[in-house]
Amino acid sequence: MLFPVQVAERIIATPLIGSVYVDKMVWEEERNGCYSVKSGYKLAMKCIFRNDKYHVKGNWKEIWKVHAPHKARHLLWRLCRGCIPTRRRLLERHVDCDVHCPLCEDEVEDDVHAFFTCASAQSSWQAAGLSSVLGSAACQQGSAADRVFAVCRNEDYATIGRVAMLLWSIWQNRNDKIWNDNLRSPIQVGRAAFDQWNEWIAVHKLRSNDDQDDPPVSTIRWEKPRIGWLKCNVDAAFFVSAGRTAMGACFRNNSGEFMAGITQWQQMTLSTDEGEAWALLQAMNEAKSREFAKFRQRYLDMYCPFGKKSTTQKMKEWFNTILKIKKENKVDTKDKNLLKESKNKSSLLSFSHSSENAMRSNKNAHHQLWIRFVMCS
Repeated sequence: MLFPVQVAERIIATPLIGSVYVDKMVWEEERNGCYSVKSGYKLAMKCIFRNDKYHVKGNWKEIWKVHAPHKARHLLWRLCRGCIPTRRRLLERHVDCDVHCPLCEDEVEDDVHAFFTCASAQSSWQAAGLSSVLGSAACQQGSAADRVFAVCRNEDYATIGRVAMLLWSIWQNRNDKIWNDNLRSPIQVGRAAFDQWNEWIAVHKLRSNDDQDDPPVSTIRWEKPRIGWLKCNVDAAFFVSAGRTAMGACFRNNSGEFMAGITQWQQMTLSTDEGEAWALLQAMNEAKSREFAKFRQRYLDMYCPFGKKSTTQKMKEWFNTILKIKKENKVDTKDKNLLKESKNKSSLLSFSHSSENAMRSNKNAHHQLWIRFVMCS
């Protein structure tokens, strides 16, 4: 029995409020009085963290501010919380397994060994250019959490981000060896971490620049093309550190329905104008190969951000850039026929006068260029 008999009798004898006719269970953590897993979890966390046994000191907010992919930041958090399933920790959890490091096969694998003292991990530091950071005196003592927090105290967010990406790559390589028997060299791991972080930071810089330069949402809202037309949005991306140029294009009809898409990349660094021109050329080639030229009235709208120049000037430069690209063989020769048509047939390319006039009246017009293609059969 939950209460002594006398106490239970007094409880039962307590008169109810006039508006209440039936007793019921009420969960005080929710306004509606009903229990939910979310509120139960919050209450449990409050009770747990009141106990110093479960509290880990450290500047946790700094980890989530690190300039790195979320998966890398999450690995730092797991490492500091002691949640990485190293072989020693698995053995402590009564999992029957070999405790030796799967990479060096010499020492017991724990958090410190896997990321800091293993010879394979230290070789990866050098390949990623982080030996001076992870090999410093502050990172050579204490637990794995102590070493991570030491890096957070002494380095900027970008450097910590590179460290987080490297530790994530080391752990992925370890798991790939165990589960797939596929082992990369420490040099490959370090270089891969370096390249992945550079690509991630480049994309985020572009996004931040776009956020600063973008006009209000209402002025750049995507609009459907007219009946009988297709609209294609085209853009290029540049990965300077990896020496790559990529492009993407999306075709939609007058109902806004997705018709086709294309992504390509080439192992070559192009200038901004060359990359945008190459992207448009690839989109034109894709339109022709899919026979979009035969789509109703055979019209196609294409959009690409081009910078602060007039449409007439940009059109002239666009043709010259494409000719330069073809001359230097920077793209496949399969586009020659399309290039010949675009050069010789005046009916193939023309500007949309309505779009051009609208752009002139728009203070943000320099961010966009519309080219109207009449795809001749």
